[in-house]
Amino acid sequence: MAASSSSSRQQSNQPTRLESLPERERFGAVGSPRLYDAFISHRGPDVKETLASELFNSLQDIGHRAFLDSEEIQGGDSIPTTLHNAICSSLVQIAIFSPGYAESKWCLDELVLMLQQRDALFIPVFYNVPPWHLRHIEKGSYAAAFSKYETEGRYLDKLDNWKKALNSASDVAGYELSKHQQKLCKRIVSAVVKEIEKRKPLYVAKHPVGLTELLEDFEFHCRKFEEENVKIVGIFGLGGSGKTTLAKELFNRKRSAYDRSCFLYDVRESSVKDELHCLQSKLLKDLLRENRKFEKVDEGITCLTHGLATVSRLRFLIVLDDIDHLDQLDALLFDDVLSSGSLVIVTTRDERVLTRARIDVRYKVNGMDRHHASQLFCWHAFLQSHPATGYEDLVEGFLNFCGGLPLSLKVLGAHVSGSSDKSYWQLELDKVKKMLPEDIKQRLKISLEALDSEQKQIFMDIACFFIGKDRYMATQIWRGSGWHAESALRTLRDKGLVDLVKNRDTKWQGDEYVFIMHDHLRDLGRDMADELGPPRLWRSHHLKSLESKGFAKILAETKSRCLHSMRDSSISSRIVYFLGNLNDHGGSSTVLLWLELVENPIDFVTHLESIPSWIPMQNLLGLRVYGSLKKLWEPERIQQVNQQGECQAPVMLKDLELNNWSRLWRELPDSLGMLEHLESLILTDGYGGTPSIEGKLFSESLIKLGKLRRLDLGSDSLRGNMILSNSKNAPMNRLETIVITSARLSMLSISGETCPCLESLTLQGMTYLTELDLKLVRTLSRLHVQRCSNLRTLSGLSDLTQLVTLKICNCGQLEELPSVARLSCLESIHIYGCENLLRMSGIEKLQGLKYLTLSAQRNCISRLQKLPSE
Repeated sequence: MAASSSSSRQQSNQPTRLESLPERERFGAVGSPRLYDAFISHRGPDVKETLASELFNSLQDIGHRAFLDSEEIQGGDSIPTTLHNAICSSLVQIAIFSPGYAESKWCLDELVLMLQQRDALFIPVFYNVPPWHLRHIEKGSYAAAFSKYETEGRYLDKLDNWKKALNSASDVAGYELSKHQQKLCKRIVSAVVKEIEKRKPLYVAKHPVGLTELLEDFEFHCRKFEEENVKIVGIFGLGGSGKTTLAKELFNRKRSAYDRSCFLYDVRESSVKDELHCLQSKLLKDLLRENRKFEKVDEGITCLTHGLATVSRLRFLIVLDDIDHLDQLDALLFDDVLSSGSLVIVTTRDERVLTRARIDVRYKVNGMDRHHASQLFCWHAFLQSHPATGYEDLVEGFLNFCGGLPLSLKVLGAHVSGSSDKSYWQLELDKVKKMLPEDIKQRLKISLEALDSEQKQIFMDIACFFIGKDRYMATQIWRGSGWHAESALRTLRDKGLVDLVKNRDTKWQGDEYVFIMHDHLRDLGRDMADELGPPRLWRSHHLKSLESKGFAKILAETKSRCLHSMRDSSISSRIVYFLGNLNDHGGSSTVLLWLELVENPIDFVTHLESIPSWIPMQNLLGLRVYGSLKKLWEPERIQQVNQQGECQAPVMLKDLELNNWSRLWRELPDSLGMLEHLESLILTDGYGGTPSIEGKLFSESLIKLGKLRRLDLGSDSLRGNMILSNSKNAPMNRLETIVITSARLSMLSISGETCPCLESLTLQGMTYLTELDLKLVRTLSRLHVQRCSNLRTLSGLSDLTQLVTLKICNCGQLEELPSVARLSCLESIHIYGCENLLRMSGIEKLQGLKYLTLSAQRNCISRLQKLPSE
């Protein structure tokens, strides 16, 4: 036995594929189940009793199923159908080219079909027929057979395909028979076994719960991006969320639709060990069938780029698992030279890697829904899909803790498996709530290791203090410490460590979001805060019995550069956020950046007359008071100066929110004028029994706030007229949003000169309002007027040329609206509950209008002649 004369060629020289059969779907194709490990194509009279039978028996003896026609075709079967199914479902195709091979039409048809199987290994065996006889048919062993076909005029439509198939087969490295048939058989069996081992499906999961639905969702998502060129799909999500599980299942199901495939596990870990060149060697072996060890990554890049460019007809399936840096993609991703129709799947914890690599098709694995989470936990805990009788509540407790994370469901389900002691289950549940299991913790920590010091501090701050809190407050505090809050948050979100959701309960009508975080990450962040130090004072046992003097002492003596939340647990009243030892704040040992005083029926806030003098406020950025203070601070505090020459009042304040603010009115005008850095002002009252405040006087104080961006007033204390106009000398140049609720104002006037940047105006429940005057507020894009039942005049509407959304609801006395014909930006009009509205002209001129709602405006609708054309 000797190697074929063509064996010096690399196995990468695959035969030219014959396209007589329809090609498999390019994307989303799921491979047929493999019925056979090997198919043996042969001419019976030549080798049936010799090499073919020996190969068949040798494979069967070691547990591999091979197809040999005399053994597998049962009586009554249709031979063409049986052969077709056997070939299409075999991992390895063996063709024994004996002298009489071409005399069989079945053998030649089998050969054509075998070479069309993109994902099967083709092994030619030249049995007393040299390879060149297949290339030069007219001179070799098969000349007589083809001459006979041509003379008799049989199979003329197949002759070209048969010749092409024989020529292609001759170019593939195979085996030639010399003398020792037994040795030849052993070598072929060894090659078959090696390929079978390599082609075994990747282990996915012991209990693949919800995988079918996940795959369907993935396919649906990716189908939107269907193209004929190279595809790169990114799968991202939290550690333990199921990214690799999804990638392995995709690889198993799709690999048969591609010529060659390669799955590279745990790229991040290989990179840490400086072993990316080893992964390149595996890529070369799996895709190009070359055995070569690289010493350096650059060497691998050069070789793979050149090699893949030379096999442009081959379609590849490649999975790069757990990427966390662009350098890894530079070493392993060669999309610019891969053939059209190839697919690369990249999994990562960090979406930012996909963004930077310009991988536009991205799929987020969010964890499991409640139904599948319960099934997965129960399979690991009870070896069945549902809870054992009496364990339902305990299972619910574990499901609440796991939050849909597959890693936690599997680990904790297996942990309590085998125990029928409910008290043990409860004990373990209580334990994991206090301390995250180590194997879960280590997997999640991977995402945190790549964070820089500032990003870790912000992550721990959110875990300890800001879950469910609004982003604005937190970012103001971090900015005050000199940190780059926006950049850090972007990184944390890209890594799936933190997310933001719209706060539906907030009074703010604008773009306000609150932080959310998986419970496991929250616990991990809090453990980190305790371990790394200095401690963030958030746990209840940190906060017991904090008297005012002791509280002041902590504020004065804290020297740690970290954020703290402090609550007086005995009265549940105070929340204070602060950072310490900041050089950029004049060397002060403690810098208080945010203060909240929270209302409680029995706490001291209700009985405080002003903010205690021992709380340092000169660097305060945010103040929120939900109690019944009579004054914010003692008047003399405004003039008070400390040893560093700093004013003791909160002159740096950017965010001020006051409940029961009308009780503070006597001092508030002066206080407001002092707050020249104020950006957000929220003033609310408990309704009834509050002092009246003249709107005109209030607006005069308000106009002094040149940096104000948002104004939110919720109070029935405001009365009379409120005028934000005629103030050219002190314009509110940055004011973008105004929300007024329940005020007893009879007239509101706003001019574009005073508020040149106003974008949103919302008026709600202002039942005394009769006149709304908007003078040349051309920047306004959103106007909502709701439940202003006595509103009769809305002037200036025709001049709001940037208006996008107009909503007027339940304004029963409104009879006429100015023409909207010139509002070319208007896209949405919603008017309902205005039963006396008689006229609204100009709608037919609005070519950009997308949404129109007119409800309970019969008179208005009857006068509406036509709608704008499309």
